[in-house]
Amino acid sequence: METLDATPLRIETLDGGLASGGPSVGLIIELPPERRAAVLAQTSVKLFQLAAGTTHVRYGDMTGGGRVGLISENRAALTFSPAVARRLSSA
Repeated sequence: METLDATPLRIETLDGGLASGGPSVGLIIELPPERRAAVLAQTSVKLFQLAAGTTHVRYGDMTGGGRVGLISENRAALTFSPAVARRLSSA
């Protein structure tokens, strides 16, 4: 399926989302309103972290110096360095 760059994509963590009780990661792609649908996928946090780590090793840091690590009120969020935020907002 082809998607536009502006297609909304959310990544959410689910405490106890797996049948084993372990945490999981949910990926939600919202299709255009006329499609009236969304694509949902779920995987374990372990597998998600392994995939992120292997892509980082293979391709290096493609965030342009961005960083991860804002944790507030039991929520984690991807945060970017000021330089990356400026580049993204001007794109």
